Amino acid sequence: MDVRKIGGVLLIILIILIIGYIIYDFSKNTTYEELVTNLIAENETVEQISFYSDVPYMTNTVHTEIHDQDLIREIMTTDMKMKRISPYDFPAITSTMVIQTDRQDYKVGFDANSIMIGSDRYMVTDDYLNAIERVLIREDLEWEIIEYTPFAW
Repeated sequence: MDVRKIGGVLLIILIILIIGYIIYDFSKNTTYEELVTNLIAENETVEQISFYSDVPYMTNTVHTEIHDQDLIREIMTTDMKMKRISPYDFPAITSTMVIQTDRQDYKVGFDANSIMIGSDRYMVTDDYLNAIERVLIREDLEWEIIEYTPFAW
């Protein structure tokens, strides 16, 4: 076979591999709002959101509930760009958000810069701090200490 033909075939294969990788990498990108929209059906109503967070270096967990519909809407529509990553890439999930609807409960694990839904983990790509954590820091919520951690990721 001619060297030029071999070079041409290798170039075409390389281009196909590069395009395939770009498409694969792009397919891992999403937003938090898209994830939540895919998680909860349109005909479900969110009644409350509960947060459970492990206290570092202690065996206790802190817990709070949110019933305010404006704050719930803000949490559900928070603008965060995300990228799917390996669930083992970052430290353990330390907080759990339980979205309680009129039909069922949904659990979302999160830490300072990622969230986890089921076995899929997503890294925040547009900001260092998870926007949900920023909302929790900003709001003056009543937290109670409970003696157990109800969730394990």
